[in-house]
Formats: sequence, structure tokens, C-alpha cells
Amino acid sequence: MSSHLYSLVLQRAKSTPESVAFGGQDGLTWRTLTSRQVLDLTERLAAELAGHGVGPGDRVVLWLPNHWYTPLYFFALWKLGAVVVPFDREMNPDAAGRIVDSVAPRLLISGYGERPAWSDRPYRLERWEPGSKQ
Repeated sequence: MSSHLYSLVLQRAKSTPESVAFGGQDGLTWRTLTSRQVLDLTERLAAELAGHGVGPGDRVVLWLPNHWYTPLYFFALWKLGAVVVPFDREMNPDAAGRIVDSVAPRLLISGYGERPAWSDRPYRLERWEPGSKQ
């Protein structure tokens, strides 16, 4: 039995590396990821997030759409020991602003190509695919 959600990624990559882990719409096509690809992308994204100063106990707000890459952010942040604070796109801006103020996140990652109405903070990063940042 796993005690950490990230360990599920490791276990699945070890036991069934070429099986499809999940998939989703990617533009006009459907993209699937094998267990091995999920592990590889999670590891790369975790390293990149650590490069932005994310570590154990840090809170990170995710304002991401329902997309194939979204679980990778969860797994990468859990690997680092960070606390994921997911936000819905339609969240009430006043409530969202109060939540952000109360959790004092290290980072806010957005995936909609715009700044959330409830955030004027400078620590926002636009979503990226693992390995695409320098």
C-alpha cells in the first residue's frame, strides 16, 4: 500500500511502464501517456519547480484547465512535498483572493493564458510543458 501519491507513479512505471496511464485532448488530437512517460515528465517538472524555489511544505496555487498535463503538476508538487491548492476557473474572485492571502503560496501557476482576476501577485508563472523551460 502506498503512503504517498507520488509513489503510485513510481510503482506503476516500474510494474507496467508501457501501459497507458492517462490521456486527454491536445488541440485537435488525443494524447496518451504511458506510465514511463508520466514518470519522466513528472520528474522533469519537479526539477523545474524546485528550480523556482518550491520545496517541502510550500503552497502552490494551480489555476489549470482540465487537461492531460494537469495531473503532472499535482504529481510533481507532491514529489517535492509541496501542498497543492487547486483553483477552479470560475471561482468567485473575492473568495479566491481571501484564500490566496490566507495560504500565502510560494507560487501561482496559471494555464489559461491570462492573469486570474483574483491575483495581482508577481509570483505567477504561466503553465509550461515539462522540459520546455530553460
